[in-house]
Amino acid sequence: MKKIDNFNQAELRTILDNASLSAADFALIAANQNNGLYIDKGRLKKTLVKRNVKTEIAHIDWLNFTFQESTITHLNNDCLTDFDIIVELSKQLFIIFDLCITSVRPNGANFYDRSFEIGDGYGLVCHGGQNNTILVSLNAQSFQHMSEGWQNRLYAWLENTADLPGITRIDLAHDSFEPSFFTVDNMLTEFKKGSFNNGNRSPSVSQAGNWVTPDDKGRTLYIGKRTNGLFCRIYEKGLQLSSVDFPRWVRVECEIKAVDRIIPNDILLTPHIYLAGAYPVLNVLNEVQSKIKTIANEIKSDINHRVKWGKRQNGSLIKLLQELDMTNDEIIEALKADKLPRKFVQRYIKSDLPSVQSKQSKDHVSDFDKFLDETTKTTPKHRASNKQYRIQSDFNGKPIQDTVQILDDSLMHKMTTKEGVKNDW
Repeated sequence: MKKIDNFNQAELRTILDNASLSAADFALIAANQNNGLYIDKGRLKKTLVKRNVKTEIAHIDWLNFTFQESTITHLNNDCLTDFDIIVELSKQLFIIFDLCITSVRPNGANFYDRSFEIGDGYGLVCHGGQNNTILVSLNAQSFQHMSEGWQNRLYAWLENTADLPGITRIDLAHDSFEPSFFTVDNMLTEFKKGSFNNGNRSPSVSQAGNWVTPDDKGRTLYIGKRTNGLFCRIYEKGLQLSSVDFPRWVRVECEIKAVDRIIPNDILLTPHIYLAGAYPVLNVLNEVQSKIKTIANEIKSDINHRVKWGKRQNGSLIKLLQELDMTNDEIIEALKADKLPRKFVQRYIKSDLPSVQSKQSKDHVSDFDKFLDETTKTTPKHRASNKQYRIQSDFNGKPIQDTVQILDDSLMHKMTTKEGVKNDW
């Protein structure tokens, strides 16, 4: 069989335009129920992979990460337009997760100008504005569809490939199917004992559901505030889902955000260690724990203090140099030292705080909004016309391969016919 990479653009375009599921494909899928594929309303879908959560201490249930747009242009120097960047990013997501960008959304999201859907509602890619960054947001459903080993691949990509990457949110969850310790009532008791205290301060607490006369709808205990960097939910998931097999199922879920803290990339590889270290009460989950330090406020306070005393000591000198017609750049060059303050380095940079870096992102033609004017922005219901392109099966009895990106028909036509825009297909 000829690999996708070996097709030229004209051949691949022809295949995509004419791809369809034949009667043989439908029969093949129906005859092989164990392959995880099934037909729903004429479309090929994958069944959810059942996670053996009983043996897991923790698993990732939500993930947001950002990186500089220059990451993509460095990977592919031919990325000249915003559309080129999104296409290349989709390829990267496919390599890492076995997921790709499937459609353009009519509006931006998370304060970005544009947004795109990943898979069948598995998350978002947000692009445009926000200091030339790109946000990838993956929801709980997405992790059921990722290929094995995605944690290692993403870790390597963030460490070695991405420019100024950062995990901005990650949710870690522990499931207790027959809980004795992790019940909502016992967790409330532990809260009153101070078992959720990090330092000397006690977090806030709130409750949802019927705690007076518990019913079959389930209860939830909230520890902390969602606006903070650490927030915990403990809820009766078995009752929430009306589970017959595990009616007592309780989930402990910690939402960690990059607020006053830097989330390390290795949390992708060892989520159980970080979940066990989130609160003292969770230490029982794992013998080894790791706690994410909150350092941002300390850094801000330290810098403000240094600026205050720097102004007192050198403010009049700087004013004098300005009166002598020295430019700001000349003053900075004359006064700056060749190293950072020693105590600052010892306290923050040598304690795993990434050094501040400055990068110039590669300029590119920002013409994506022009394309959206006649597609998504003027037709909010554009997704109704989406066509899923697939490569027809010719694998001698093997299941059809669902590997090709979905793009809106009108958007695809616009991208492949506009003068001066490269055709990636």
